Amino acid sequence: MRQSAAKFFKICQFVKYRFEKLTIHHIDYNKKNNDELNLISLCRKCHSKTGGKRKYWQNYFKEKVQRL
Repeated sequence: MRQSAAKFFKICQFVKYRFEKLTIHHIDYNKKNNDELNLISLCRKCHSKTGGKRKYWQNYFKEKVQRL
C-alpha cells in the first residue's frame, strides 16, 4: 500500500510528500478490515482530521474510491 500513490488522497493542500510520511487510513475505521478497497493513504495532517465525524469521512472516502 505505501508503495503506491494511486490511492493517495488529499484533504489539505499537501502536494509534495514522501512515502514514509504517509499513513494508512481504514475507511470503515475497522483496523481488522485490510481489504484493499478499505485502505487509503493520507498524509499525517489529513489523517488526524478523520478522527471526528466518522460517518462523514466514511461517505467521503467511499465516494472517492468508487470513482477510481
